[in-house]
Amino acid sequence: MRNDQKLRHMRLAGILRTVVVVFVVITSAYANSVRTQSSKVKTVHASSDEPLWRVDLQSVGFPANELALQSRRNPDVFRTIDFLSEDVVAATFITRVLEPDLPKRDDPNRPRRDLLHAIFLDAATGKVLKTIDWPTDDAGAGIFPRYDGSFLFFSKEHIVLYSPEWTPVKEFVLPQLQTPHIALTGIAQSPSGRALELRIEDERSVVCVRIQTFTLEGVQEPCITRLGRFSISDDAIAQADLEDLIKLLEARKSANGPVTIPSNSSAPFKGKIMIREMGADARLLCDPNHISSCSNPQFIDNQSVVVYGMTGLSLLTRRGESNDQHFEKVFTSDHTWVDIGGGMIRPSSNGQRFAAVFDEPPGNINPSAGRFSLILTPDHIDVYDVPEGGYVFTLKNKKKQFKEIYGLALAPSGEKLAVDSGGVIQMYALPPRKDN
Repeated sequence: MRNDQKLRHMRLAGILRTVVVVFVVITSAYANSVRTQSSKVKTVHASSDEPLWRVDLQSVGFPANELALQSRRNPDVFRTIDFLSEDVVAATFITRVLEPDLPKRDDPNRPRRDLLHAIFLDAATGKVLKTIDWPTDDAGAGIFPRYDGSFLFFSKEHIVLYSPEWTPVKEFVLPQLQTPHIALTGIAQSPSGRALELRIEDERSVVCVRIQTFTLEGVQEPCITRLGRFSISDDAIAQADLEDLIKLLEARKSANGPVTIPSNSSAPFKGKIMIREMGADARLLCDPNHISSCSNPQFIDNQSVVVYGMTGLSLLTRRGESNDQHFEKVFTSDHTWVDIGGGMIRPSSNGQRFAAVFDEPPGNINPSAGRFSLILTPDHIDVYDVPEGGYVFTLKNKKKQFKEIYGLALAPSGEKLAVDSGGVIQMYALPPRKDN
């Protein structure tokens, strides 16, 4: 049964790759304008070779020659870099543990195949403050900050609360994850760090479990859909709804027919984003008929959400109304494209700012073949200030210091930016907020 489930997820993963192609083609048809912003907002420009400090994690065990190993960690689920507080940054990576005897998977005494390493750094200097290692299976572990210095260690076995002094305080076991033949298909944390949402699937159904991080109390609630990227606030969830598109592609594949990629904006199937407040029914947040960047959601605070696709992004209220008419921007293939990798739109926990990664445009798209290169080169990172209504900081990858960006994080105040470019952590100072 486990093998059948793995095959099913592999098949769905292939379909989702096709879905990405569909959205790139569809959204590129809308791309007819470039970024604009209020002239009242002054943007500070910096280069990737001008950090406050730089730390190469090879000095603490990062396997630089095994970068593919890190790709086993789903960036939609586990972040590689996070602020635990204004003063402490946590970087995480995995290493492989050799298993000479290959013990049975259900043997409780077997050695785990991976080690998750957490490196805690001083945000002002980059000095290593503490390291912690946890054994884990299938790279299925990570940490989630509460932004007061404490954090949660998550694995399928349990969730453990750690104090700001790196001491275990409380443990919570999720019975849903102990059931045979289950798959954890998504995790999202609210920008404030107060809530965590798990999406858990078995052979018959999918359920969502919301955990309050300050009490470790969990409540099961219905998921909006079984697939599609999702984001949560403290009391709501927004999720890309790809069910109709996936069903159509599954049907075409099962019929052994070609998977035709539409090349026009009037294609009969498009994605949309649904939103649901706790205790209410799901409703439409946006669709591409009105907002061309309506492909993926990311809450900025409890009231605002960024929706984005490769060719643009928009800031909305959770009611689905535009929060700033000047903010909706679309990027053509002649300009940089929004990076749709996991975690590449990152808010500060106070909800005042968010950072976004932009890539150089991909190679030529061939709609008939349904193929294009997803190997994208980072071009720059923008930091947007919500109260000011514009970009306040741009970090250019001028000398290609960033071959790839694994993750990024904003300090709770929004005045520092940490970037993980594959085991190398760099810290940047951002302009102070006006309300400070």
